[in-house]
Amino acid sequence: MFKQSFFIHIVALLFLSSCSKPKDLVYQQINNVHLSKLGFKESSVGLNVVYYNPNKYGLKAKGGDIDVFMNDKYLGKANIETTTDIPKLDTFSVPVSVTLSMGSLLQNSFQFLQSSDVTIHLKGYVKVGKAGVFIRVPVDCITKEKIQLK
Repeated sequence: MFKQSFFIHIVALLFLSSCSKPKDLVYQQINNVHLSKLGFKESSVGLNVVYYNPNKYGLKAKGGDIDVFMNDKYLGKANIETTTDIPKLDTFSVPVSVTLSMGSLLQNSFQFLQSSDVTIHLKGYVKVGKAGVFIRVPVDCITKEKIQLK
């Protein structure tokens, strides 16, 4: 009886420790910032957010809700609709496409025309998980980038 109880406690302890919350992903940089579509009513900006996964296991990122600011002015919301595989102990990038109203973009156009360097601030969350269990991981990254018109 003691052996069976001891075994159940060990299995429960191992199970609970394996289901511990993953370590936070480490922000590395934002890269590949580009204006992908320029229109009269709306435009699209694409970028990649690069992170490092300090966990000893792979994860998946799916969905998210991120507010996008350029030079401290709100531009719009980015929804991450693709699922990204996150390798263990490695860097990875999450592609983000932001649809902006031209009104918001025009408010920043004077600063943009003066310099192609802009400050981009992403704030929100991304859903990260494994085996169908996902948690919200906060995103709060600020970087200076050169915007290239394509």
